[in-house]
Amino acid sequence: MSVREHPARQRPPAVNPADRETLLAPSARRTRIGRLTLRQLSILQWIGTLVAPVVWWSQYLFGYGLGEAVCGAGRSWGVSYDVYQLTALSVAGLLEVVSWVCAAVVFRHTRGADWGDGPPVEGRWGGEHPYGRLHFFAAAAMVANVLFLTIMLLDGTASVLDVFCRQS
Repeated sequence: MSVREHPARQRPPAVNPADRETLLAPSARRTRIGRLTLRQLSILQWIGTLVAPVVWWSQYLFGYGLGEAVCGAGRSWGVSYDVYQLTALSVAGLLEVVSWVCAAVVFRHTRGADWGDGPPVEGRWGGEHPYGRLHFFAAAAMVANVLFLTIMLLDGTASVLDVFCRQS
């Protein structure tokens, strides 16, 4: 056996960095779970998880700033607090519902997943066993989105129905 043929001295074949992920596990762009790819489900899962708190926080800050403007210099500007507050509430509520639908789509596509699914093992790829992590985040997002929507509705309606701009 010559030096060139010795298996311990041979260099591994060159690997394209773009294909490195496929050597470890199939690409998320190609792995399908139902009609959606794993990448699409991951994007929907993060939309369902992160949009609700960001929208609630934004709507709350907008309402607070609007209240400060109406009670201060905004009185002479003719700013209608109720119209702006209800518009912000309806837009934020619509985004909350969209966020809940994204979480529900992921939850439905990953049903039957084990909550304790760890790293992928042989047979997990190809969509036969959906990921438990996606399923867990989707379930948590569905519950959280309902809570955030409830908080927004209570906050928005109370701020419109309550007497505004008076000394406490």
